[in-house]
Amino acid sequence: MGEATPELPVVSFSNDRSVARRGLYVAGFQPETEASAIARFARASGFGPISVFGPAGPLHERVRSALSRNGDLQASEPYAAGAVAAGAERLIATLVGRRPTVTPVVYVVAGPGELAGAAEAIAAASRRYGPVQIAGGAGMAEAVERAPERLIGAWWAAADPAIRRSFGDRYRRRYGRAPERLAGLGYDGAYLAAALASGGRITPAEVERANGFLGVDGLFRFAPDGVVERALAVVQNTPGGAYVLSPAARAFPR
Repeated sequence: MGEATPELPVVSFSNDRSVARRGLYVAGFQPETEASAIARFARASGFGPISVFGPAGPLHERVRSALSRNGDLQASEPYAAGAVAAGAERLIATLVGRRPTVTPVVYVVAGPGELAGAAEAIAAASRRYGPVQIAGGAGMAEAVERAPERLIGAWWAAADPAIRRSFGDRYRRRYGRAPERLAGLGYDGAYLAAALASGGRITPAEVERANGFLGVDGLFRFAPDGVVERALAVVQNTPGGAYVLSPAARAFPR
């Protein structure tokens, strides 16, 4: 028998989609969604398929598996601790050595503290062998916020920066500092609870409303399998700041 649906829907800030089901929803940023947004943009813009680079582990495997399922994976290079430069050289030599007719895209998956170094290793190898496009998800956005000059040209999939900037401005006025990357989840959780409670009894059908909700990280909704779906923009880090290459959808398809 399958698991029973909770009498009262539960929304978790986790990004572990394996625990999601109807009535138990995960609202955290999903690496699969971010990687797929980059892959769609790359494909539409004439770039090559995606190669995944980052430390070996569950995050790397989730992104690799998602891209592979959608037919967007070219290569995967999980590296061991202390071997980032060697892994980057091996991956870029392989990609560029094939003399691609389109620029390869390397999607870097790592924690924010490690991501900038991994991306810089890719950039260094690229200068020796040939051009690649560096990309990432929420971790890349956070790394760019910390040190934008280190990651000029990088893409990432995230909420429209204008929406996030408005939240950041209000947060700074209230608390005197910039919000952490995950602060928006708490804000949206409170907003979601208030929005649902205003309609009376909270049910899975109300949580799964097709048009979704507009939060500080953009438009989101929950699928019947319990996993959050987010409308993401593709953004590039330029010397003048974040530039939106592909805006987030304003509405979900029915």
